[in-house]
Amino acid sequence: MKRTIIHSLHNVPAGEKIFVAECVAKNLIGKNIFSLKFVAQPDSQKNTFFFKPGQWVDVIIPSVETVGGFSLTSTMSTLPNFELAVKRANHPPTKFLTEELKVGEKISVRAGGEFFWEQEPCVLLVAGGIGINPCVSILKAMSEYLDDLAERNVKTELPKVALLYTAKDAESLIFVDEIEEQGLKHPHNIFVRARSSEVDGRLTEVEVDEALEFLRPTDAAKLSKSEPKANPVTSFLVGPPTMCEDFESLLLSKGVDCRVERWW
Repeated sequence: MKRTIIHSLHNVPAGEKIFVAECVAKNLIGKNIFSLKFVAQPDSQKNTFFFKPGQWVDVIIPSVETVGGFSLTSTMSTLPNFELAVKRANHPPTKFLTEELKVGEKISVRAGGEFFWEQEPCVLLVAGGIGINPCVSILKAMSEYLDDLAERNVKTELPKVALLYTAKDAESLIFVDEIEEQGLKHPHNIFVRARSSEVDGRLTEVEVDEALEFLRPTDAAKLSKSEPKANPVTSFLVGPPTMCEDFESLLLSKGVDCRVERWW
């Protein structure tokens, strides 16, 4: 692979920080879903690859004209290693990553997007299907942040996060063990619900209300639920179009700041 060839692709803006990354592991983790682990190299200016929890990377492939965007599933603590979870599809970059990419081969990446966590203290994550990717990155980053606060014996009100996650069948539910592990590690600060809609039905407004109640800070306990503007929660919503439309309307009606990642 020649880096000059990668950078000459037609829709890569000049001046962007683009990094070569080598695939070091590739595993099937769900129904047509692959976990891909890469190690990023410094660029020609000795800049190191960096991203924020929840962001995606543009993936630039020498043999594919289309640049693909894929959400990261890891946190900054693993850098220069980073991970993606990609579901098989006919989209050229997706097809390459799931069917053609081999361990030891290289691609180029750049991080971006406005969908990321900036240490907001009360966070609701709502994910459908492969939309779990940026949400699991945020969840793990918040868990690491809680670990750091505990290690430094910080006595202020600790942040809270609630994750509502559904997929159409059990084989499509990925990262469940990691998600539940975070909930067990920080039971007073992390609330998780992960389930198959095929078996248990769709997520409901009752579950949203339960998550929001968990997230209410101690000093807001006496505020009326009928005062949506008193709700301090920031939500991150990722999933299929219909799900995003329904839950965005629901969350906005409850006064929740709703950020939606629309990849379609």
